[in-house]
Amino acid sequence: MADVRMRLLKQDRGPIEVEVDDEWEHELELDGVEEESDGLHGEARDAEADDVLYRFVTDDAEELPVYLERRHDRDEEFERVGEVTDVAVETNIG
Repeated sequence: MADVRMRLLKQDRGPIEVEVDDEWEHELELDGVEEESDGLHGEARDAEADDVLYRFVTDDAEELPVYLERRHDRDEEFERVGEVTDVAVETNIG
């Protein structure tokens, strides 16, 4: 699981595939991830929908677990999607 946090921090920006609660997968465009005093923070956009913003957060300055939250442009608040169980960095070779 520490793998998830490290992959997000190492990638920081660019395309990733995220798995949540071992079942939900989606391609996101990572806009940046940083460790701050109150935990991990990062934002991403849906690779296929411009009106959806995602963020990665940890609770109470804990390192794990990392949660994914989602907000549509029409919404005021983020909703928690679930715990991030895997992060795959997409590479385009060729």
